[in-house]
Amino acid sequence: MADLDPIGARVVLLMAGFGLRVKEGLRLRPHEADGGDRLHVTEGTKNGRPRTLNFKELGDSDYRAMLDRAKAEVDPRCHAAWSKRSLKQAKQRMY
Repeated sequence: MADLDPIGARVVLLMAGFGLRVKEGLRLRPHEADGGDRLHVTEGTKNGRPRTLNFKELGDSDYRAMLDRAKAEVDPRCHAAWSKRSLKQAKQRMY
């Protein structure tokens, strides 16, 4: 998938790695979501309620490295998905 669509692959990896829903993965802003030892998911959540994912409670995967990689790939002002697509277009691309 990374060869076909690197942005889509990044979103899928974040969704799978952190257990995010599609809308949460598309709207995740890695720089803003970084809470050190936790991930703050604020956009795209169910009922608009922010949630926090504590890395220690998620298991033994290397969540810090996954988040750092996403931060390196994404502009600090942007979300993890395509910056020139609407949410509707991004969801259609993911599906």
